[in-house]
Amino acid sequence: MPVPVAYNDLSADADLRDHVGWVWYQTTVIVPERDMGQHILLRFGSVNYYAKVFFNSKEIGSHVGGHLPFEFDVTELVKFGAVNKITVAVNNTLSWSTIPQGDFNYAKDTTRLIFGRNISRTPEGAFKNVGNFDFFNYAGILRSVYLLKIPPSHIVDVWIIAEHLGSFSYEVTLSQNRSNEDVIVRMLDPDGVVVYSARGLEHKGSLTTVKPWWPRGMGEPNLYTLEADLLDVICVNRYYGWYIDMGKLDWINQSVYWDIAQWSDKYKRPILVTEYGADSLPGLNQVNSISI
Repeated sequence: MPVPVAYNDLSADADLRDHVGWVWYQTTVIVPERDMGQHILLRFGSVNYYAKVFFNSKEIGSHVGGHLPFEFDVTELVKFGAVNKITVAVNNTLSWSTIPQGDFNYAKDTTRLIFGRNISRTPEGAFKNVGNFDFFNYAGILRSVYLLKIPPSHIVDVWIIAEHLGSFSYEVTLSQNRSNEDVIVRMLDPDGVVVYSARGLEHKGSLTTVKPWWPRGMGEPNLYTLEADLLDVICVNRYYGWYIDMGKLDWINQSVYWDIAQWSDKYKRPILVTEYGADSLPGLNQVNSISI
């Protein structure tokens, strides 16, 4: 079964198209050992309509309602360097308490007199589920599924309150305690121009010439964008590798790698490396920079 797709929209077969109830998905994925120390999230773009999710045979949660993303932290359940099993049970049954709504009615039992006996013509448990909407009841995993890896220190949430006259406040929540100077916030106007910037987890500000959003037919749908960055990268410029062996250019990258790998283990942060003097020898600039 492909993902993402509505399983009941793949065939003209009535049994599949009109299926109501549970369906099961299962797949496997290998998480490399190099991802140890990262937070691993299992994220679904959309599942219609009720989903129960299992990771390595352990139920990790459920979600009700289609067309919206949801995710679970599976860090403690991941087997690094080994096969991991992902299982999802999906139910598309509709009722007056679901979104969208639908009628769910058990069929009335009907009988027919055959050779002097009343024989039931309705299978046990038969029902009819009719949606109260004007579109097809697409069911299944309808958006992509991702296994995300994020560093231990990351942005968890950004909360912003904006007023129509241009005043606003924001609050950034982190997974770990960090300095205010580590968080940089920028606001861009509808033209992509930076109109506000600050450092810190929370601030209040205002725009003197704000362009408000208007509904269609009443004005322009102006939207401002708030960007929050968490500084968590070490950038270094090293030429230690030049002193290993000038006759073997491939040793330069390798020696730098050995040197900064110790920094990565110590500080637990990504490290971006550029080689000093990379253009001084023909062809040396073709050696890829290293990212750890």
